[in-house]
Amino acid sequence: MAEFPAQSVTLLYWSCLCPIRIEANSKGIYRIDLLIEKGADEKEKEVDKQIEALECSPDIKINLKSCVNWLAKYFEGDFSFLNKKETFPVLDRSHEGQFASKVWKCLERILPGQTISYGEVATLTGSEGAARAVGQVMKNNKLSLILPCHRVIRSDGSLGHYSSGGTTIKQWLLQHESNH
Repeated sequence: MAEFPAQSVTLLYWSCLCPIRIEANSKGIYRIDLLIEKGADEKEKEVDKQIEALECSPDIKINLKSCVNWLAKYFEGDFSFLNKKETFPVLDRSHEGQFASKVWKCLERILPGQTISYGEVATLTGSEGAARAVGQVMKNNKLSLILPCHRVIRSDGSLGHYSSGGTTIKQWLLQHESNH
């Protein structure tokens, strides 16, 4: 059996919205970036062939395939799988702190197409008045879409910011979710 050194690998997935960069290591998927500035007009690439060509451990390949399947279903509008552990990619969330973990746990309950305010998230995590801290967690989200920061809005109902592509992308994602 081949030995693979500690490593991270990068895969480019082409969604209907834009290219998405997925980064993984032996602990799991640790970063997902929407590459808005690149445009989404190129044809979808054969992701399975990309994954097979990677020189990395089988665990990383399995995790990448799981993440790609998750993203494909998301963009198809099939949200039945979203929080099912058997279809959820393994995530490396070792970089996040205790407060961020509470915030993401809270957001697991917000279904596609639903929204919640920064202040409501703060209250649900037991940190009433920490709306700005919730905003910082959203801003520092390394796992766009899978950790659904796009579902968090301002208390006045306006969208607020979205660090993974701006408010136009945030609006597109929420519309996509509410249409399916």
